[in-house]
Amino acid sequence: MPYDASNTRIVLIFALSGLGKTTLCKRFPAVTYDTDVAFDTALALAFPDLAPDARYTAWRSLARTAPWQDHASAAFQVWASTRRRFIADILAVLNDSRPRLVLTNLSILPWPYRAYFGIALGRYEEHWRSLDRNADNAQTEASNSHLEGFAPLIRLPPGQFLSDNSLITGLVADLVKMK
Repeated sequence: MPYDASNTRIVLIFALSGLGKTTLCKRFPAVTYDTDVAFDTALALAFPDLAPDARYTAWRSLARTAPWQDHASAAFQVWASTRRRFIADILAVLNDSRPRLVLTNLSILPWPYRAYFGIALGRYEEHWRSLDRNADNAQTEASNSHLEGFAPLIRLPPGQFLSDNSLITGLVADLVKMK
């Protein structure tokens, strides 16, 4: 079933890693969803013998080989089944009747995004250095620069997070009221 873009109870937001998607979802689990849940589940099925961080590395290595160029290859089968699995899980959330703020760092989803969040140009790596965690998705300044042209694009200063932004806090408040 395709996603009904007229559903105003679902809001899809893109945010770079390190902007507090997981933290926001832990604070408001009834009205938020982090697509990392679906992606992590799909990666666990695709790479069951690897540790969670190694699964991300394996996925990036697989994607760099452009497996879609040979649909008969084993690499294509792993790539395609993993994508189908996580997109199906995300689609199930998008089509759920409950109000949700869906947060993702995937810009490839075939549905409309309400907004894109990054960090001030040239300052993403500075933002990462201020966090008490390791970069888990090969985050670089290029990831941040790549957002240019996406609209609407909201660039936060280093050290700020989604929960500091009035659009996000307003959306969460509205979704809580709808619930």
